[in-house]
Amino acid sequence: MKYHLLAGSCLAGLTVANISSAVDITLGGSIDMGVEFGINKNSGKLTFSESFNRFTLSFGMGGTTDAGMKYGGSFSLGTTASIKFNPYVEGTKMYLGKATVEGASDIMAAVYNVSGGGAVAAADLVGVKINSSWRSVGDTRTDYVLSIAPSFVSSNICKLAGRGTAPSGLFAGPLNSTNKSEADAVTGSYLAVGQFARVDTTTIAAGGAGSATPSVGGALTTTRGATASITQTTNAAASFTNPAGAAASITRYHYLVKGAVDLDGGGTVTTDTVTDALIYAGPFMEVQMASSTTKMVVGAACIEGLNSSEAVFYLDNASKVMTASDASIFIEGGFGRLSLQTSDYGGAVAAIAGAGDQADISADGLVAIGESIGLLGANPFVAVDLAPTAAIAELELLAGASVNFGGLIAAFDLKVGTGDLIAVDTWDLGFGYEMGGLNVGFAADSNNDWGLAASMATNGFAVDAEFGATGNEDHQKSGIVYSIAGTTSLNGVGISLGLDQDMKTSFEVSYGLGGLNLYAGYDVADEGGAVGATLSF
Repeated sequence: MKYHLLAGSCLAGLTVANISSAVDITLGGSIDMGVEFGINKNSGKLTFSESFNRFTLSFGMGGTTDAGMKYGGSFSLGTTASIKFNPYVEGTKMYLGKATVEGASDIMAAVYNVSGGGAVAAADLVGVKINSSWRSVGDTRTDYVLSIAPSFVSSNICKLAGRGTAPSGLFAGPLNSTNKSEADAVTGSYLAVGQFARVDTTTIAAGGAGSATPSVGGALTTTRGATASITQTTNAAASFTNPAGAAASITRYHYLVKGAVDLDGGGTVTTDTVTDALIYAGPFMEVQMASSTTKMVVGAACIEGLNSSEAVFYLDNASKVMTASDASIFIEGGFGRLSLQTSDYGGAVAAIAGAGDQADISADGLVAIGESIGLLGANPFVAVDLAPTAAIAELELLAGASVNFGGLIAAFDLKVGTGDLIAVDTWDLGFGYEMGGLNVGFAADSNNDWGLAASMATNGFAVDAEFGATGNEDHQKSGIVYSIAGTTSLNGVGISLGLDQDMKTSFEVSYGLGGLNLYAGYDVADEGGAVGATLSF
């Protein structure tokens, strides 16, 4: 629904000169409520899980000045059950709050000119250089309070497989304080299945007291060159005391379960060494390839931990609260269009089947976008992420253009590399053509991904298809991907059926009653679906 606010009609005391037309204010939103359902993995039964309710509200405003310049802005409000925030970072530490104080200093002095020895009035001093820094009256001092530390710890985990050699005392098996399953010392034979650890025993006589710190040492060496050593210096079992009334000695097992894995056996290349790792062993291991196949291999493979400095914190609210997002403002005139937005910016190329999404800006601050009209219908643009903590050379810069040749659209995006304002880091390229109810598109990018898309609509029936090849990145699946979806409407009931490259289907049925839409759907890939209703206004 749209409201028209006449200039000056209810803006008492505000200057509204140079505004010749009405300011258009647009309000809209939706309320979505429903329940999710899926297949319970334990019982295989179709069960209802949790209900959901979402509320969104969008606000937009636009107008035109006497000179013909357009302006406007918009933002969205939505409900959320948690609030996300970034902590203050000072050095390597994180803080929940920041405190400042102004005018916290004064200058008291008895100083004299070096030349002539005359006194200098303290009231005339505005700053003193101390320890190579100027300190002045009225300086704002800053301190960080409520130190917080992410609970994330190293989560390194490794698997060694094949033949190996290890001394006694190193074992693989269940870890507890009453028994152990110690593997025999191996010499070139297949490794035992289980967690790799070091075990020591300590015996305390009746009435005695004491604690034990197991010795650290011993290494497992595989025939493929990898080595694993236990390096943890604190024992996994607690200190203990034999009660004075005990009639016999007691024995306690102590386990050291974290160590380091040297992948190539060189011992000097730190990039090939994973430390503070949980280590598992076995005669073989399975790995999944980028081509979506699995292989049986021997050797060593590790997954390295976490970067706690990138932690984002959330507050769990007792009830949902409204948060603002996707804010933007713009001005538009003969010079083109200038806009600021808080959301990400994808450039002129639309992604297809995972291709055409390399040269994008992920907003860390305000994204400033300048667009213009060039020769032959070209629409060039430049966008920059004004991240508050980034140096000039580290700002993300995206440039590109789109051209329309009577239905044939060509577009490209170029992203400048960090720290080098002349090198192209990533790029996207796209083409599209529209003729009647037929639309086709092509996208490619600097990652050697490519995608084709086609859609056709006729007589109340529509088909959308995507086909492409993606995954030319380290540790990412690669290969052909495709999806096809068909939609139609029968007596007001919308029906949609989809299929992907894994031969997994999705199904949705909907029915519209004015601004109210009832829907139900199921996705085999997600092993679940939802039933709900959305009210739009």
